Amino acid sequence: MSEKILIGQISKPQGIKGELKLKLFTDDLNRFMKLKKVIIDGEEIEISEKRVIGSDMYVYIKGVYDRNKAETLRNKQIYVLKEWLPRLKEDVYYIYEIIGCNVVNENAENKGVVEDVLQYGSADVYVLKYNDKKRMFPFLNTVVKEVNIDKKLIVVYEDKFQEVVVDED
Repeated sequence: MSEKILIGQISKPQGIKGELKLKLFTDDLNRFMKLKKVIIDGEEIEISEKRVIGSDMYVYIKGVYDRNKAETLRNKQIYVLKEWLPRLKEDVYYIYEIIGCNVVNENAENKGVVEDVLQYGSADVYVLKYNDKKRMFPFLNTVVKEVNIDKKLIVVYEDKFQEVVVDED
């Protein structure tokens, strides 16, 4: 079976006709407007309608026609199969592609492995595991020299990395 990718979660029911408010893990909700189905609790479910308002997506899914049924889905995680995801522009990545990347400087010195990506308005923050500790740095063009998803490798400029990295004990 193909790999399942977590794309968000159901926040709450919206209204009385079974509409669901979603919190999607993306900086561009329109990226998911072409999705025809999602996976909830391991089951593929067809999406019948969707709309975007501000930073939220609202959907109707097959089999959910009232608020009571919608309420049973509150806080459920939403997955898609990897091949359902839309292609991204060059130099734009899904979080699942970044997780597990090795981070090194220009001299190939290890800086850690990405274990999480925190999304903030101005820049994503990469959380690294390094020698049983955590360290964080913002993903900025002035810090990151190269991203190679195929090699699971991120190269940073050492001087800029040292200026912005935060080590946790």
